[in-house]
Amino acid sequence: MKKRLFFICTLVLASIIVACTGNVSQNGSVRVLDIEKGIDDIGYVNLSKYASEINYIPLETSLDCMMSSDENVSIRKMGDMFYFYSPFGAPVFSFNKEGKFKGMIGVNGRAAHEFTRYIRSFAVNWERNELAICDMSGKLLIYDSNGTFTRSAQIGGEVQEMSDYKVFHATDDEYFFLRESRNNDIPDVGTDEKYAEQHLVTVNSKGEISNEKLWGHVSGITTPKANRSGVTTSLLKSSLLETDKKFTIISNTDTIYSYNPLSKDAVAEYVIDFGKYALGGSNPSMARFNQGDIFFDTEHFLVFSIMFPISYFKDEYPTNLRTVFVYDKQSGSIKALKLDGLYGHALVYNGFGTRANEKAKGFAGFTNDLDGGIPFVPRYIKDGKMYQIMDAIRFMDLAEKGNSKRMKEVAAKLNEESNPVLIEVTLKK
Repeated sequence: MKKRLFFICTLVLASIIVACTGNVSQNGSVRVLDIEKGIDDIGYVNLSKYASEINYIPLETSLDCMMSSDENVSIRKMGDMFYFYSPFGAPVFSFNKEGKFKGMIGVNGRAAHEFTRYIRSFAVNWERNELAICDMSGKLLIYDSNGTFTRSAQIGGEVQEMSDYKVFHATDDEYFFLRESRNNDIPDVGTDEKYAEQHLVTVNSKGEISNEKLWGHVSGITTPKANRSGVTTSLLKSSLLETDKKFTIISNTDTIYSYNPLSKDAVAEYVIDFGKYALGGSNPSMARFNQGDIFFDTEHFLVFSIMFPISYFKDEYPTNLRTVFVYDKQSGSIKALKLDGLYGHALVYNGFGTRANEKAKGFAGFTNDLDGGIPFVPRYIKDGKMYQIMDAIRFMDLAEKGNSKRMKEVAAKLNEESNPVLIEVTLKK
């Protein structure tokens, strides 16, 4: 009965969103992702269930292409070229499929051909063999595949409106993104006021908008602070993500939509049932799904992360805020991934919630039974392959602990000054 009521309520919420966004529909097969069930069934999922091969690509190291830590690096791929960027002032670095450095794309500055302060988002246009960078000020800069600047345009408004832009290629010369337009200041503690609108926008490289419509709102919720000063306000918003040319919108109502940038249609595919972990339960600081670090929707499975309060999972996740779940599409089963006893976190970051002298937080991953190496957490999927990037120092340390012959061979050629290693996993068809 509980599941049935939840599902009915979710469909009602979806119908409310239809009134706001226009082309939103149900496809008749909306599936429920049961978070409580996944936590109860916490365990391991072998990488070989979905993948057939793993490869390690050390990225060339030189003074021209020193990269920041893996927690900040984003990955894009076009043809046989990889592109990496960090949102803290560095340009885009390009490497070939063997990991050889090919050049830098973009220059920090204020001229028409330069990005302002730092890059917020980056997209590859495989139809035109072009690269698009969106900077802090909402400027879109276009480069050819060799990194030569061709044109730029202003696609957004004020800086605060652009702060969370993730730009994606739609078709031909068009790009799309979610834009926030603030109505007022962030709401005070204790309010659920809608303080900003989110619009789905389609624009070309000249800055001309071909489509714009209201998607939803950004709302404030009350959450306890980690210190003794009481409570604070967190924000709930929708997020736009991509899995190998499939686009997903995670709404702040915990409904997940597939989005077609050509027809501008959004179709509800999944709903999230947090069960006892839902917002507004016995603890006002419950789990949050939107703005997740990981969400990939492949042919055979979903893999996604959920953010939990620090107090959760003290036995299984003593230093973890975010937990990775795997949903198998064929069986309908869902499982929270358990930390590996030997390797610990497969991907470590030093972000929200880390205090001085506290171990870094991170993610559990797929158990790597392909070669006995480290657990794998996908950070990017393209052309039927999943990718994760890892700092050289941590890669060397974990290679020594494990049984992967290939990892040990790669680690033997690294040192503390080396660039990260790109881990490539081939998905089964």
